[in-house]
Amino acid sequence: MFSLYGYEHAIRNIYRVCVATIGPRNVVDVDELRGLYFEALARLAPNLPITTGSDPFVTDPDREERLCRFFSASTLDDLRQDQVIGAPYPEAIRLERVDKVATALRMLELRSLAASNVFRVMVHSIVVRAAMKPLGHRLPRGGTTSLAPGVIWLAVHDHESTEDLLEILIHELTHLMLFNDELVHPQFHYNTITLRENFTRSAILKIDRPLDKVVHSIVVGTEVILARELCIAGSHRGTNSHPSSARIAASVTDAHAGVLKLPGFRQVVTAHARDIMAVCVERCRPFIVAEASA
Repeated sequence: MFSLYGYEHAIRNIYRVCVATIGPRNVVDVDELRGLYFEALARLAPNLPITTGSDPFVTDPDREERLCRFFSASTLDDLRQDQVIGAPYPEAIRLERVDKVATALRMLELRSLAASNVFRVMVHSIVVRAAMKPLGHRLPRGGTTSLAPGVIWLAVHDHESTEDLLEILIHELTHLMLFNDELVHPQFHYNTITLRENFTRSAILKIDRPLDKVVHSIVVGTEVILARELCIAGSHRGTNSHPSSARIAASVTDAHAGVLKLPGFRQVVTAHARDIMAVCVERCRPFIVAEASA
């Protein structure tokens, strides 16, 4: 969402959520918007612990457990994501992995201050904790949930570089931005989204999933490609986090075509979400062409 629509759009959407929740306020800088947004989140999710300080990494075991419980089973939890987060890392390992993620955040700030500012406003808590089991056919690297706006869970693996972690952070930030966007622009008709005939192939996991997951996969894939253009030079060939940009672009296009083939997709996906997908396909097209001509 950041690369698709730009910094101003991202900031405007955050402010719209605040206005819709707590009313208009005068905001002069990013720090004031951050405080206002967290105040709105406290209204939207009153049981969610919100870290208001400058350090997003969760160190208190009780707070960590409370946050992990928000990653619970739901009607749209098709892959049992509630069983993915595992036990806490031993403290020495946790500190080492937190440091790796902090290095990736510093890299984001150096390479794109605008993207870093959006991340800082939207993300109040990062839980670094082991994964319990594979998600689909892949080893989980992190996750978000609409039940816990502003929270990212990360399972950091030894083989991941700073650039890998930067891509994962952008991946998860994109989910949070989509959740935020949906608070002011409806994306789905949830009375029909759980019907099995409305499932289609995801651009990321390559398995049939509910349409909200498929739309998210289309946007996340596109944002990873565009982030490589913006701040992860040399990664179009692929990283430990995601495949090559050409493969992602092809998957995004295929996933979009799969959505359009569903007879009842207009009864599930709103015009707003359809517009987002169309922009994604348009932005991905040059990367498919580049692969074909290489």
